[in-house]
Amino acid sequence: MRKNSLTGIMSASVRAYNYLVLVLALLLSSPALAGELSLANGDRISGALKGIQSTNIIWHSPVLGKMRIDRAEVISIKTDVPITIELNPSLVDSKRLVFNACVFSRSPAGSHLMQCDEGIEILLDELNEIGLAYAEPDFKEEYIKHTGLITLRAENERKSTKSRELDLDAYFQVRYAATRHTLRLDYDTEKVDKEKIENELKATYKYDYFISDMWFVYGNGAYERDEFKDLEQKYSVAAGPGYQFFEHELGSLELEGGLQYQSERFKSDKDRNQLALRWALDFKWLLSSYGIEFFHDHQVTVVTDQLDDYDLESRTGLRFPIIDHLNALLQYDYDYDNNPSDDASKIESVMSMGVTLSW
Repeated sequence: MRKNSLTGIMSASVRAYNYLVLVLALLLSSPALAGELSLANGDRISGALKGIQSTNIIWHSPVLGKMRIDRAEVISIKTDVPITIELNPSLVDSKRLVFNACVFSRSPAGSHLMQCDEGIEILLDELNEIGLAYAEPDFKEEYIKHTGLITLRAENERKSTKSRELDLDAYFQVRYAATRHTLRLDYDTEKVDKEKIENELKATYKYDYFISDMWFVYGNGAYERDEFKDLEQKYSVAAGPGYQFFEHELGSLELEGGLQYQSERFKSDKDRNQLALRWALDFKWLLSSYGIEFFHDHQVTVVTDQLDDYDLESRTGLRFPIIDHLNALLQYDYDYDNNPSDDASKIESVMSMGVTLSW
């Protein structure tokens, strides 16, 4: 018994020593995280500034990971990474300003001040009323960033207690230096009393190449079929310019325009081969420190030689965190086709709920 106890004590000591070495290595490594966050309770957290909202500080700690901290709890922030400030364009000439080696501090009176190199001082109370601040990698730096979403949804109104429904959405995006690849897959199917009443598939691939930190050009290819809209298949390719207003930890906004060639084949209507104008928007924004995210995207196409032939596809919703990478989803889809096939409806709108796995 004595030998077993001694062995257990030695094993516990070795584990504690290994844990201590790991913590010290995390704290002393990674010079890119050369910043410090000081809190009102006296705590100090090393790491890097990711963003400043009107009520929250987004901070990354090498030990604790990404943190969202109430601004009222923060006394000061020290960071040596560039800070990007986005201001209201109606109030200033430029909406993107970059400041280096900034120190953010709060006085006992509650005022906030950002002091940067070259004697620059910014009253942060004013800044938070008209914009936001965030840290981002240099545009020319080569880095790889990948994100993904897999969603299972169900419509809020079931047509029958014997209904069997599957709505699967998958989204993958990889960003490397000045290039970005996006793949999206949507598959919806439903059976009632063993009879299929819905069968829709859409797959899209988009390639973006950034020619500056905000402007990019894109190429887009898509395949679609919808058995109950009389659509046997639809192929489309599109190209044009795009503009990335912002993309960071708190959200993103991008616009695209261009031309799209589309080829549609129907079961009971004439086939169509058309050239169309294309407009698209993609917007995401973090609404609160609890991780609630709002999203909206849409695409509009207008046939060039028949302006009353247009199509709108949109989705709008909220994601609510459950645990780790699992989120609850509330989504509203609204599609409008002004010139559908003979038996198809112009309007399709669906409210659905589901769960999303993200990374």
